[in-house]
Amino acid sequence: MAVTKCEEMTVKKYWVIIEIDLPQLLFFKESLDHSVSVWCKIIIFVLSLDKFLKNFDMMAERSSSNNWPAEESAWNAAFEAHLRKKQFEKFNLLMCDFGTCTVAQRDLLGKILFVDHLDVNYWYDYVEYANQHFSDRKLHIQRLIHKALEILDESKLKQSHPYLMLHLQSIKFKKTPEEMLRYFQNILWKREIGKFDAELYIAWGEVEKEVNPNDSSAALQMLQKVV
Repeated sequence: MAVTKCEEMTVKKYWVIIEIDLPQLLFFKESLDHSVSVWCKIIIFVLSLDKFLKNFDMMAERSSSNNWPAEESAWNAAFEAHLRKKQFEKFNLLMCDFGTCTVAQRDLLGKILFVDHLDVNYWYDYVEYANQHFSDRKLHIQRLIHKALEILDESKLKQSHPYLMLHLQSIKFKKTPEEMLRYFQNILWKREIGKFDAELYIAWGEVEKEVNPNDSSAALQMLQKVV
């Protein structure tokens, strides 16, 4: 049944006044005008429930950072226990400056340090955040990706898409297309990382074309690898 223009206006009216209060959400229908059709009431209820759930998710996201320790020493201790492999590595240089870390950045980093430092999705999300917000800090991002690949268990992640994407981001830091091509050949292909992922061959093909723009046999060899 189509919703009339009048009912659309009613929906908009109640959509504005409904607050995020679960008891009110469940019983708000009592306050609706009796002239409003059943269909309109259903629409209002669905929209209201959707608004409630979305705001609940937002509140949960905003409060998630409260689960992490407030003391910088706890973050440093977790870094020492799980991530530090070399003597010169420091938490505030490699991961984040605790004094200037945003809430969003701490939330992403907290998952690595306090939930599971071997979860590839946590690492991928953190690297993506760094790429989006600190794109000018190339050396920092390069070290961060290197740390992720150093920590993660390759034997369990060879066909993981986020793991492959970390490698593809690492390739972008190579100085020449020839170096990039060797990375595809000697690391990704030989170690069978992302072997069944189309993203590998798309990126590889672009580099192959840049290195050998007039060599059709290179494209044929790439096709044979895919098949």
